[in-house]
Amino acid sequence: MGKIKVRYLVIKRQKGHALYYWQPTRLLRTEGWLTRRLAERTNDLSDAIREAESFNAELDAWRKGETVDTAPKEGTIPWLIQHYQQSDKYSELAASTRKNYDKNLKEIEAWSARTGHRPISAITPMVVEKLYKSLKLRAPHQAAALVRVLRLLLNRALKLRLIDYNPAAKPEISTPPPRHQVWSDEDIAAVISRSEEMGHKSIAVAVMLAAYLGQRQEDVLKLSWTMFEGGNFKVRQQKTGRFLEVPAAKPLLAYLNQNDRSATTIVVSEATQRPYKPDHFRHVFSQIRDAVGLKGLQFRDLRRTAAVRLAEAGCTAPEIAAITGHKIETTQRILDTYVPRTAPMARNAIKKLEKNKKRSKLEG
Repeated sequence: MGKIKVRYLVIKRQKGHALYYWQPTRLLRTEGWLTRRLAERTNDLSDAIREAESFNAELDAWRKGETVDTAPKEGTIPWLIQHYQQSDKYSELAASTRKNYDKNLKEIEAWSARTGHRPISAITPMVVEKLYKSLKLRAPHQAAALVRVLRLLLNRALKLRLIDYNPAAKPEISTPPPRHQVWSDEDIAAVISRSEEMGHKSIAVAVMLAAYLGQRQEDVLKLSWTMFEGGNFKVRQQKTGRFLEVPAAKPLLAYLNQNDRSATTIVVSEATQRPYKPDHFRHVFSQIRDAVGLKGLQFRDLRRTAAVRLAEAGCTAPEIAAITGHKIETTQRILDTYVPRTAPMARNAIKKLEKNKKRSKLEG
């Protein structure tokens, strides 16, 4: 491919890939025209060129003293996205859910732009299927998530009577199998040890909290010392809004007693002396995990691990739900995903059976 000539489009080469930016001159930056990352979700050159040319059009209009009408055309995907993001239903979503939706909405808008923002009424089930298949090849989980958000978005179009049916209502999606990775005690010990060796005890603290409390990363990073009273953690889950009071197990309590409590949050970045930002935390955690040689594991797997440990200890579904925060009536179904059937669980079940049989004979 020849040299790309688009004003202010800068391509920065990274290991194995490229990043695209719209980078105006220093003089323009002093006028408020800031550098922008292009094609952030797709990382596609054609998307980057389209976004750069859009910024250039705004800049040219500004130089002429004109204003650019950036309002999306009614009845198109950008218009529908804007309408949805201004709705009460969207504002009531948890911050983490909105963030995930926004990523998918941005990609849906980019997809719409590639086809000239056709009217929503022109989107057919075949069009949705083609979009899904194009994404599935490189990212199956992402493809399924994007189509689910598209279905939600088009439901709003249906409600507004812009379409007569939802073309994404019943797409033929093969949902990727859920993760079943579980950390072993040795894995946990290895990451904690390496975290301390590399000067990131904060990661070790986060791993301990996740392994014993079964909470999501966002909730672990938000835990403060004021939420820890009398040996119990009082947690308001950010995603669900559910309140939990979870006792700290003795190993976790002993580990926390070794930590300084001068900061507000329990997990504090050594680099900034402040609470971690999610991306920074994932970056540091990944470095330590990779150094141990456990690339197949993710921090979110510790939530599943906590559930497995509780199940192996003989806890019931309601007991596990009281710690992880799932609804009691759906906990058993969720445990089909979070709690893989393991050999220790099977042995524990047989022991219970044998104990029950022995008690029956004695009573008889």
